[in-house]
Amino acid sequence: MKLRQNKNSPQPRPSLKSRLLRSGMGAGIAEYAIVVGLVAVASMGAVALTGERISELFGGVGNEVAESTTPPSITLSASSAAIGFAQSSEFTWEAQNASALDARYSLAGSCAEADESGSGPHPLGWSGMSGSQTLLWTQDLAGCSFDVEMTASNAAGRTGDSAAVMVGAADTTPENLAFAPKGGAEPGQLTASDPATVADVEADTTISAGISGGGAGVSLAGGTPQAQVTVAPGSQIQLHGHASDSFGQTVAIPFSAGAMSGTWQLTTRAADMSADPFTLGADDLGAVAGTHVESDGVTFTGFELPQTLTIAPLQVNPAAGTLQYRIFAGSWGVWTTLTASVEIPGVAAGAGAQLRLATAGTYPATAQTAEASISIGGQSDSWRGGIAAQDVTANAFSFTNVANATRSTSYDTAGDAVVLDGFTGTLPLTLARSGAGGAYQYRLGAGAWTAIPSGGTTVQVAPGTALRLNIVSASSYATAASITASIGGQSRSWTVTTGAAPLASCSGGVQVSWYNCSKSIPSGTYSQDTTVALSIPRPSGGISGYYGNASFSCSSSGTWQFVSGTCSWQPRDKN
Repeated sequence: MKLRQNKNSPQPRPSLKSRLLRSGMGAGIAEYAIVVGLVAVASMGAVALTGERISELFGGVGNEVAESTTPPSITLSASSAAIGFAQSSEFTWEAQNASALDARYSLAGSCAEADESGSGPHPLGWSGMSGSQTLLWTQDLAGCSFDVEMTASNAAGRTGDSAAVMVGAADTTPENLAFAPKGGAEPGQLTASDPATVADVEADTTISAGISGGGAGVSLAGGTPQAQVTVAPGSQIQLHGHASDSFGQTVAIPFSAGAMSGTWQLTTRAADMSADPFTLGADDLGAVAGTHVESDGVTFTGFELPQTLTIAPLQVNPAAGTLQYRIFAGSWGVWTTLTASVEIPGVAAGAGAQLRLATAGTYPATAQTAEASISIGGQSDSWRGGIAAQDVTANAFSFTNVANATRSTSYDTAGDAVVLDGFTGTLPLTLARSGAGGAYQYRLGAGAWTAIPSGGTTVQVAPGTALRLNIVSASSYATAASITASIGGQSRSWTVTTGAAPLASCSGGVQVSWYNCSKSIPSGTYSQDTTVALSIPRPSGGISGYYGNASFSCSSSGTWQFVSGTCSWQPRDKN
């Protein structure tokens, strides 16, 4: 805790305790004595020089000195009876008819200053018939009452007054201190928490680890673990502890700080049960009738314990053929028909599997497919086999998107010249719409434009059909509208996006006002968010008027908006 000298007080005298700075206001006793002596000497000289009149004045001075026999008085007060962290209290005193002052303080209660220097009383070098002194909160005074007694005296007697300020203790409990749970530790591994910040405290606090030794404990961030550390507010600390010896287990590592306590959750990693990604290879959809098409054989790796292998038919289609699978466990097993999901437990790393489709003996009227999947250890892949018939795969096509479109304007894909081909027979064309367009239409060949309903539409098209799309752009700025065309395994979207909203502008030459001031914006055109500073000078020559400064900003609505400023009145100089 420190006593702070007020700005207008005399310079402090040296103190026995450097932490208690002293100051005061008014004349000191020594200065007072010097003044009285000078007055006496001057009076004696005046008597010798001027005779009877000066003698009368000298007699008056004697009467003033006689009045010093009046008993002294003193008042002392504190602006605050109690202060806490970062607060202060001001002692103020005033003495009358005093030839001497004495100021002392005592400490009542328990605090570091009392433990070091004793409870007192201790002298305070305060001087002057009046003055003030500020007591600042410090940690070494926290918990004590700072009691000040001042005594004024002269030949007629002595009197005193006192005032006390209770210095509150600092908060050293970081209520919100917490360490983020940490997972993925290796069993038995010594692990450090992420750094946590010691906040919401007003002084140094002690952090204790519930488990220490063998590298465990608590430390400043990056430091050496100890059973406990004392840290300043804002410090970053870490807990250190040993993870469980088992996979997937959590240990709670305790800690305490001030009056609070908590735990840090440290979890070991689970056993690696995830398989490495695998692929069954490309689908084979063009098989000849009465033959076999097979997926790639896969080998399972990456997991530490045996897993359950799941083989599931995703699409059973007798028109395409019969789905089959086989397992590799040192050698390939026999092919087994797959009509329902199969689970095979205890499959270790290094085993494998394969899918195949035994195609139907005759071609279907249209191409047919069947599909199955293999899943293990969180990894899965599927494969399709098919029998050839109609060529149902369209050639790729594309549209050129429209950017910065004008709002509520019609656009179409005439320039793209999209022709649907690459397949045989007719195929379904699906058209779906999205966004906030005003209208969505399509046109096949030389046919009429047809609206696309909100739920989309599907039509049959033959190879070589020209496709055009039309969208009336959105009525709002920066808004997209899309049509997605899908056919024969191809899907492409065409998007029309309106341009961004233009920025507003403001015109100069506009008279603006703030408070009682008014001035014109300089001529010109200003873009949105431009800020202009205005100034009205203070009137000179004794005339009256308003003066001040202000700033205005060009808003998105194209008007000038007041930001900040001042306006003052200069009255007329009547002289």
